[in-house]
Amino acid sequence: MTLNFKTFVEAEKRRLWDADDHRKRSVAKAAKFNSFKGIGQMDISDIGVRDVHQFFDHLNATGRSDTTIIRYGAMLTKVFRAAKRLKDIPEVPEFTTPRAAAEVRPMYFTKKQVLDMCDYFDDSHPEWWMRHWIIIGCKTGMRHGEILTITPETITSGISVSGNTYHEVYLAKTKALTDRRVAISTTARAALAALGDCPKRAHYDAHKFYRAWEEMRVDLLDGDARYVFHTTRHTFATDMANDLKAPISTIGNAMGHRSLKTTARYIKTKSEHQHALVEQL
Repeated sequence: MTLNFKTFVEAEKRRLWDADDHRKRSVAKAAKFNSFKGIGQMDISDIGVRDVHQFFDHLNATGRSDTTIIRYGAMLTKVFRAAKRLKDIPEVPEFTTPRAAAEVRPMYFTKKQVLDMCDYFDDSHPEWWMRHWIIIGCKTGMRHGEILTITPETITSGISVSGNTYHEVYLAKTKALTDRRVAISTTARAALAALGDCPKRAHYDAHKFYRAWEEMRVDLLDGDARYVFHTTRHTFATDMANDLKAPISTIGNAMGHRSLKTTARYIKTKSEHQHALVEQL
């Protein structure tokens, strides 16, 4: 008995997409793919890379943007991965989607996206520890490689002149070829503690990290390849500038930049802040 793409999606749609609106949009995309040429008559296991690429070419020829095609690709990847897990197909087709245009979306994580990512890597997820990485990245602006150098010996705490407890991480060798001390919040300190104050030794595996990140990106971020872990660093700079009104020199110092021109490239203007300013004119 043939199991076609549409039948599989209908059977698995509630497990594939939790939110009603996301599910509705994704099922509509799946139906469009299923109706393209003879795909609806094929068994899902017989759909190949060439079939997907021809569908993408059709979307392009009918005026669909690269961003739209990327979203179709994210839907297809999610469905094929589920089909492989259920052993309905032997392998996930390794098709290629267009590269997204850089100006389509500002590259930082919103508060909601950060919360959604942390919820995604909850205690039931095999790579639950990644939510602590996300928190550390967004709250400190440290690079992936810098986080890997943290050990209990590099973390210090003390009492400030105002009587408050402070925490910081000492980074000996940074990309800028200088050492620096990174102030860390109570939230980031708790995330480090959850990793035993040594992220490299606490469950970390590079292959698992990037595989889990890619799966999360497909599930939550439309498969947009521009959302990488380094985006947490952009998020730190953007939050500092927009939410805390921190001077660019303070942000640059925290991030270890030698030039404020580099820092400026990390700071994005949040639309809600831009709208609030316009209202004051």
